[in-house]
This record gives sequence, structure tokens and C-alpha cells, in this order.
Amino acid sequence: MSTEMRAATLGRAVNRDLQVFVPARPVVRRGVRLREVPEGMLLEGADRSQQLSGAFASTHLPGLVALLDGSRNHADLSRETGLDPTALDSALAVLWAIGAVEEAPERPVEPRLDEPMRTMLSRLGNATATNHSWTEAAQRLESTTVCVLGDPALTSLVRPLVDDLCPTSDDVGGATLVLYVRTAASEAALDTVQEACWRDGRPLLVVTLTGARVLVGPYVDPSFTPCWECATHTVDPAPLEPVADATPELAAGLAVHHLCALVSRATISHLPLDVAIVDGEQLTTTYLPPVTRPGCPRCSTTPPTAGSVGDAGPGAVFEASVAMPPRRFLDAKGHMAHYFTANIALQSSFRAWASAPTTDLPGPDLSLLSHEDEESDWSLDELALALHVGLGIKQTRPDGSVKRWTAAAGNIGTVTAYVVSDGSAGLPVGVHAFLESTHQLAGLRDDVPDGHRGTLVVLTGNLRKVVAKYGTFGLKLSLLDTGCTISALRRHADHRGLRCEVLTSWDDDALSEYLGTDPMEEPVEGVLRLEAPCATT
Repeated sequence: MSTEMRAATLGRAVNRDLQVFVPARPVVRRGVRLREVPEGMLLEGADRSQQLSGAFASTHLPGLVALLDGSRNHADLSRETGLDPTALDSALAVLWAIGAVEEAPERPVEPRLDEPMRTMLSRLGNATATNHSWTEAAQRLESTTVCVLGDPALTSLVRPLVDDLCPTSDDVGGATLVLYVRTAASEAALDTVQEACWRDGRPLLVVTLTGARVLVGPYVDPSFTPCWECATHTVDPAPLEPVADATPELAAGLAVHHLCALVSRATISHLPLDVAIVDGEQLTTTYLPPVTRPGCPRCSTTPPTAGSVGDAGPGAVFEASVAMPPRRFLDAKGHMAHYFTANIALQSSFRAWASAPTTDLPGPDLSLLSHEDEESDWSLDELALALHVGLGIKQTRPDGSVKRWTAAAGNIGTVTAYVVSDGSAGLPVGVHAFLESTHQLAGLRDDVPDGHRGTLVVLTGNLRKVVAKYGTFGLKLSLLDTGCTISALRRHADHRGLRCEVLTSWDDDALSEYLGTDPMEEPVEGVLRLEAPCATT
């Protein structure tokens, strides 16, 4: 996916999007540099290299960057560069978004961290963009007391590294977070520690060594994660093996790396929701989500079935794999993806069936929405209005973006509607795809399945489109979009005096074959029948 971002786009968002940050007294991050190149300026040393191009980058940006030492506010910068406030805000927003600048500390700080660590927190801080300044990350580390327990041979490697980052405690009760190094030799003692942590509401991070594998996680926090029993049941229930010779050093480095990321929020980590299984022999890393088992007396709200705790099903595993962490663990960096040029383009990207004949739908009579009807005839006009409200475009803005009638994740519009008609409502027999951008129907075939009656609206998810922006989380968003569309169509039918029946079961394979769709890329997510209220069943 292209990560191109336009300054004008981000500039428009500065005053309306509270998650777009502009440093009040910007300073170039430690360990990075912006150097002039023929096309503009090149950022080096940050979490990723970035090219800044265009007339502004060539003519105005070098002079601005030279002044970003943290001693000047916006008024100072505007006066010394001659840039108007709007252009200055746009430039600083882009420099923040790409990881070139951060907020200057309000006063000198002397954290316990050495100079290389301070530079790392600043230089890579844009990986999450959670801290406005590296000093915020340092303060998070300074205010967290860690208790390191577990296998003595391993804790002797881990504890000195943790000492360089955070205050430490030998007592669980005096810690804000417990790091437990688990091996076959220390597994039995973990029971007492995890019981105490769960009882007191204290977070527990477990790093396990078994054979040549290192499991970083689970992170167990009674306020939002599955309990220890559920985590070990669903992630790695196998007996622990003797530790391979090369594993302790690898484990110590991984443990402290992810502890630092978890606490400082400066760099990326799979914690707190996933467990990373690092195989030192196969050189692979696998990520698995701990899942609450239904009926667990500790972390489940579902009562046990027949007095026993059940196994987590595929649906629960999927939900856990795409779950959002609590707000305090969200990375602000992810929000910036909304302003990537490629993602903005998705909003006005529409499917088309170029070789299919099209039927113009009647223009939607929006005046009909101003009053309720006790009963309406089922006609092509009513179908056109229903499709427009449920899936159509309300407005195309001057900047090319669109406003939809029904809520859609990222304003992308991931739901495709296929209308299967038996010839009623003035629509030819067969299946037709709704083209929301042109308010037309594309005829795909002129037959219907045996036993079909009325007008079916089949809603599918355009996974290729939504996954391009949201990854595996896109499936859940697509299902939510379909739910919004169903709700809109049902409410519209009630308003217009039509009958809307939401089907609760269908044959996925048969329906996908009939529509000519691939269930892996375009699953059927909802089916409705629309008709006049007097229609027989």
C-alpha cells in the first residue's frame, strides 16, 4: 500500500481532527536528519525514510527545518520564515506525521536513561506516535516499577537490563508490573504469583522458554485480558521442554525489548493482546491471541455449560485476533493511515461490470422520505429509493470524496448489493448488481434459482477493497457495514410501508456459485426479501 500523504490533505485536517498533532514548539527528533536533495528533502534515521517533494519542499522547507530547535513557537516561526500560519501548520503537521519532529520538552529533564536510549525513544517514537516527546516515553518508564521473578538463571540475565530502564522491586506488592520468566524449573512457582497478581489487579507479563522457542506473552491484566488459565489453554498448552543452549540470551533480549515497548509506548509491540512465539531453530515468529473460554469463572461473562468451562470457538478466536486494545494502548500512528492518498482514493473507488448491460434506475424521489406511508406498492421506483438509501451516494464533495447515505467504515463503502428478481417490481427476471456511483443495475444473468420468489437483495462484502486499508480487521468492518445497510433498509421499509424480511440462513456455496462470486474475497453477509406488505409467503 502506498503511504504517500499530501500536505494539503493533512493541513485541512489540522483544525478538525483532534488526533492530528502539531507540535507547539517543534524540534527535530534526536538521531534523524532532513537533508536537501534535488527533488526536495529526504528524511533519514526515523522509523522509515521519507521523501518530501514539491515546490514547497524545495524552496521553503530547508529554511524552516533549520529553525526547528525547540526554542521557537508558531508565531516565531511564521515571522522568521515569512510563511502564513495555514501553510506553517500544514508543513509542521506533515513533519510530525512522518516522524521528523516532536514537541520540545517544557523544561530540562534528567531521566535515568543513558544517551543512546534517549535517542532511540526519540528517533523511533513515530513508530507509534503515542508520545508527543521522547521525554513522555522516558517518564512512562520512570513511573513503572517492575518486579522480575522466575527461573534464577534467566532472571540474572533479565534483571540488569530492566534496571537500566525502570525502577525495580523484589516484592510483588511493591511493583506496578510483574515480569515472570517461565521455564520447566520455575513453572510451579508461577501459580502463586499469577494468583496474587489477578487478585490485586496487577498486570503480569510472562516470558516462557521451552526448547528453542520463546513465548513473549501473555500479558495478563484483570481489567481487560483473559486470565492466565484461558491464555495458556488456547495459546500453548504443551508441556515445557528443557531450554536449548542459545535460548536464554534470545529470551532476555526479547523480554526487555517488548517490556520497554509496552511501557514506554515508543516502539511497536504485539503486546498487550497477542502472544509471540519465536522459534530459534526454524527462525519463525507466530502470533496467537489468548481467548477467554466460555464459562470461565474468572474472565468470562458466559455461564458455564453443564458446570464446565468450554473451548473457545473459531468466532471467539477471530474476534480476539482483531480486537482493539484499551485506549491507553492504542497507537496514534494507525490513525494517520486515513490520510494516505491510496486510502482516500478508496472512498471513490467503485466496482463495475464493464461487459454487463445496464438498466437506469428511476431517480430517487427523496421527497417520499419526508412522510410515512402505511402501505406502498412494490415498484421499480420503490426499489430504486431503497437501494439509494441503503447503499447509494448522498453527495460528492468538491475534493472528490463522497458522502454515503449509510454509515461505512472509513467511508470506503464495502457492501455490494445483488438484486435477484422474479420479474416483480418492473425489474427483469435474473440477478442485477447495484452500481451505486451511477444509480444503475448491471444485468449479470437472466435466470433465478428454483423456488425463488419476490425480490431478494443479497449483500456481499468487498474484502479486497477493505483489507487494502484495514488488513485482517477488514472482515469485521465489512460485517459491521452490512449490518448498517440491513438496518437502513429495514427502517426504510417500515417508513415506506413495505415488507422487509431478513433471512437468517442460506446456502453460502450455492448462492456464491449463482452470483459468480468467490466466498474468500466476497462472502455473502446478508440476505433480505423486499416486497409489498400484502405479498403471500
